[in-house]
Amino acid sequence: MKDELAAKEQLIRVLPDDVANQIAAGEVVQRPASIVKELLENAVDAGAETIELTLAEGGLSMIKVRDNGMGMSEWDARLAFERHATSKIHSAADLFDLHTKGFRGEALASIAAVAKVELETCREGFEGLRLVMENSRVVEQTAAPAMRGSCFTVKNLFFTVPARRKFLKSEKVELSHIVEEFFRVALIHPELGFSLLNNQQTMFKLGSANFKQRIVQLFGGGYAEKLVPLHEETSVVALSGFIVKPEFARKTRGEQYLFVNGRFIKSPAFHHAIRDSFADMVLADAHPGYFITMQVDPARLDVNIHPTKTEVKFEDERTIYSILKSAVRRSLGKYHVAPAIDFDQEPAFGGHELPRPEAIKMPEIKINPNYNPFQSTSPPGQNQSWKRMFEAVPVSSNGPRLLPEEEVAAEPFRCFQFLNTYLVLRWKGQLLLVDQHRAHERILYETFTARAEQGKAPTQMALFPETIAVRPIDMPLMEEMLPYLRNLGFDAEIFGPGAVLVRGFPPEAVGHSIPELMERFLEEFKHNSAQMGEERSHQMYRKMAGNMAIKSGVVLDVLESETLIRNLMDCKMPWVSLNGKPILVKFSAEDLAGLFSR
Repeated sequence: MKDELAAKEQLIRVLPDDVANQIAAGEVVQRPASIVKELLENAVDAGAETIELTLAEGGLSMIKVRDNGMGMSEWDARLAFERHATSKIHSAADLFDLHTKGFRGEALASIAAVAKVELETCREGFEGLRLVMENSRVVEQTAAPAMRGSCFTVKNLFFTVPARRKFLKSEKVELSHIVEEFFRVALIHPELGFSLLNNQQTMFKLGSANFKQRIVQLFGGGYAEKLVPLHEETSVVALSGFIVKPEFARKTRGEQYLFVNGRFIKSPAFHHAIRDSFADMVLADAHPGYFITMQVDPARLDVNIHPTKTEVKFEDERTIYSILKSAVRRSLGKYHVAPAIDFDQEPAFGGHELPRPEAIKMPEIKINPNYNPFQSTSPPGQNQSWKRMFEAVPVSSNGPRLLPEEEVAAEPFRCFQFLNTYLVLRWKGQLLLVDQHRAHERILYETFTARAEQGKAPTQMALFPETIAVRPIDMPLMEEMLPYLRNLGFDAEIFGPGAVLVRGFPPEAVGHSIPELMERFLEEFKHNSAQMGEERSHQMYRKMAGNMAIKSGVVLDVLESETLIRNLMDCKMPWVSLNGKPILVKFSAEDLAGLFSR
C-alpha cells in the first residue's frame, strides 16, 4: 500500500531512450550544417584521403558524405550509433590529450534521433555492411559492396520532431551555412581532397594542396596576392598561416578563420587581438581577414565545454593574446617595408635613356601691386546677407514679432547649413534645426518603400557594367538577395561562379561605390536571415537608406538644402529617424524668449 501511494506521488521519472535522444540531439543538430560538420569531421578522423559531400536542396532533402577512410566492421557500425560510444578516448585523462575532432560519441546518435540515416561501410578484412536507422533504431541491415570507407546518407531531417523543421530557412540560407562548415574543414586539411555538389552541380572540387593553395582554391585565384605570411614559435603557442593585407578588409564578415590543434574555434578575445593589430589601417566598420593556425599543448586547453566544440578554454589565454597580437603586428610591419631594388637589372629602367636635366631656373615671385586685401570681392549685395537675415524677423520691444503663419508657409524656404551637419530654417513661425543625415535617410527609406509597393523602381544605367567579386561562400545568399535589389532599381545578375554583374542602379546610388554598397547590403542580409518576407524587405530598405544618405560633414549648397527640406516635409514621418531618434528640433517664440530671459 505504501509503495502504491509513493508511486502515485512520484514526480521524477526517467525519460524513454528515444525522447532523451531527441532532447540531447537538440544540442548537436540545429540545422543541416550541423550534420555536415559532424560527418566531415568523422571522415577526417577515419583517415580519409578524399571526402565527397553531396546535397539535395541545400541539405534540406538529403546530405551524403562519402570517404575512403578505414571504414567499420559490423560490430563497430552498430555500436557507433549508441550514445557515448567512441573510439577516440578511453578515460577521462584522454580529454586533455586529444588529437582528433570528435570524442564525445554523440554525433551519430544525435543525427539518428532526428533523421533517417543510411550507412554503407566496409573495413579492410571485413564484409561490407548497409544499415538503415530510424528514430535511433536499426530498421534494416543488409550486405553492401566491399569498398573501403564509409558513406552516410541523411534524409527526412527532423521527421521525429516536425516542430523544429519550421525553424529551418530557405535552401540558399541553409546552403550558405553548409558551405561555411565545408570551408572550415577543408581549410585546415589542405592535404585531403574535397568535393561539394548541390542538386547535381559541382560547387567545389579540391585536390591536395598546401595551406596557401587551399585558401586560393576556396577564395579565388586573385587571393594569393592579398596574403601576408605569419609565423611565430614560442614555448606557449606556435602560430602559422596568413593575414589579409589591410587594404583588402571587407565590409562583410566571413574571412576570419582561427584554428587550434586542427580545430576551428570562435574566440572573441583572440579576434580582438588580431583586430587591434590592424588599428589605424582599416576603417572602423571593416573586417580584416586572417587564416591562422595555433598549436598548443592539449593539456593546456579544454575543448570539452560546448557540444559543437567551437569554444575552447585556454590555460594561458592572456599570454597567447599578447603573442598573437605581437605576431600579427610584426607581419604587418614586414609587409609595409619597401621592397629592395635589384641593382643588377631593374626592368623599369631597361632599354630607356633618362632625359637630360634642363638648366636650373631661379624661382620668381609675382606680385600684384593693385591687390587690396581689405576690398570685398563678393558679388553686389552679398555682403548684405546678414543684414537681410535680421530684417527677415521684425523685432518689437515685447520680443520677436513673427509673420502670420499663412504668410510664412507660402514664402520660399530660407535655410543655411551649420557645421556642415545641420540645416537651420524658419518654418511656420518656428525655428528648426534639422539633422541632414537623418532627414535624407528618412526620405530615402520612404522612397524605396513606396517604389516597392508600386512595383516601379527607376534604374540609372551604368556607362560601363561593373563586375563585383563575391566570395563563393556568400553566393547562395547573393542569389537570394538579388530579387530584393531588383525591386529597388538594381539591374544585376549572377555572372559566373563568383561574381555579380551590375548594369544599373537606383538614381540615389549615383556617386557611391557600387561594390561597397553591395558588400554592406550582403552583410545586412546575412545577419538578418531570421527575418522573412516583408520584414526582410523593409530591413533592406533601411540598410540602403542608411548607406546612401548624405553623411554629416558633407557641404550642401542652398538649392540642395532647400530640396532636402521640401522632400522631408513630404514624408509620412518627418520627425523621427529610422532608429527612433529626432530628425529635427523645433524652437517656438516662447522657447527662444525663454533662452534670453535667463
